Order: sequence, then structure tokens, then C-alpha cells
Amino acid sequence: MEADDRVNNTLVIDEDGYPHILTNQSEAKFYPVVNETWHERNNYVGKYSNLPDLKSAYHYSLGKWRDYLKNGVGQAMDDYDDYLESDEELIKDIQTIIEKDYNKQY
Repeated sequence: MEADDRVNNTLVIDEDGYPHILTNQSEAKFYPVVNETWHERNNYVGKYSNLPDLKSAYHYSLGKWRDYLKNGVGQAMDDYDDYLESDEELIKDIQTIIEKDYNKQY
């Protein structure tokens, strides 16, 4: 995934759980999970970034993806909320939800 710090970037998660970086923020409304926009020239993304939000963005994205899978409602964020569960617990919840939905279909 590439991102350019010369423009605003928004991290989104698609219906299949894959992350994307968007530079056109108007497209973000079409994704079920939308993280905050990283404003241009703040070194949040790109080759000079020290990735200050990476751990928080990952954890928050897992939580919001899990919430989307549970209730089918799109999830957006303004600030990183702390999910009390660990990354591993969130991943386990996501796997359980996906397996349950898969078994319903077949």
C-alpha cells in the first residue's frame, strides 16, 4: 500500500476486510470502515513517516471491522477509541463471526 504525504490520506477497510488508502475522501463513504484522514504534510504516511499511529490504527481498524461484521452498520471514527480486547481477541471474534456467517449460507 502506497501513500503520498503531499495529499490527505484516509485509511478504509473494504467489505472483505482489506485496507486501502484513499486520497479522494469523497470515496470513503462507500467503505464499511473509515478511519480518520491523515492530513497532508504531517508525515503520517509516505517514505518519511515514522508511523506514529500505526499500532492504534491497526487495533482500532480491527475493532471497527468486528463491529461492522456484527451489526452490518458502517463504522467511522474521529479519534482512536480504546477497545479493551487485545488484537488477538478481536481477530478471534472476527474469525468466529465470519465462520458463523459462512455456516449460515451453506
